[in-house]
Amino acid sequence: MQPRRGLCSVSDNVHNSLRFSLSHLWSRYEWIIPVFRGNMCTTKRETEEKTDMKKHEINFLQTTTIEHLQDQIPSCYGAAVTFGEKVLVTMVNWRGQYEAAIYEFIETPEETGLGGIECRLNLTEVADGTFRDGGHAMQWAISRA
Repeated sequence: MQPRRGLCSVSDNVHNSLRFSLSHLWSRYEWIIPVFRGNMCTTKRETEEKTDMKKHEINFLQTTTIEHLQDQIPSCYGAAVTFGEKVLVTMVNWRGQYEAAIYEFIETPEETGLGGIECRLNLTEVADGTFRDGGHAMQWAISRA
């Protein structure tokens, strides 16, 4: 006589296959631990180089568009303002301090047939320090433009 296949044996099979699939998945993600440990094992020299290179909290892109800048700037915490042939940008970093940058147009709407916000910009200058608010950051940018 063959054993009956009832709900109990089906649910046991589901649980067994679930345990197998979870352990199978875990073995696929064993790279998480070495990557985490690899980031922790940096030498003092590498750390100093990284901090020297990173003077600003915001990574202003070398080439971008006004449209992309407006996507990056949180509302009420920064601005991208066209000022003649320049674009003045202020943005808040994660510490609550404001940073400023100046871009210039690489393309014009007449050359490309695109709108002004779609023309490419090139980064010309970034403020050395941070500012307590967006107004002071914009004042710095206007004085440099």
